Amino acid sequence: MPAGDYIPKYEDNNGYFYEAPQKITGKDTFLPLLVDGGLYFEKGRTAPTKLYMIRNNYGVPTKLNIGDKAKITLIK
Repeated sequence: MPAGDYIPKYEDNNGYFYEAPQKITGKDTFLPLLVDGGLYFEKGRTAPTKLYMIRNNYGVPTKLNIGDKAKITLIK
């Protein structure tokens, strides 16, 4: 995930989507992608619980599990 300011962009019933300051990397089948996305915070939590990316023409975010290997540090 790129360093920088993450801006709240979307909200659903369970949480908030914070957009990364630049595109993030992802994969589609075996090809690397640069896509819009960022961090997802469940309501009431102080750390992100998922990542999200937008891979379609409709701008609908898709949530992804962060996984055990990811380490995210929040700096105020």
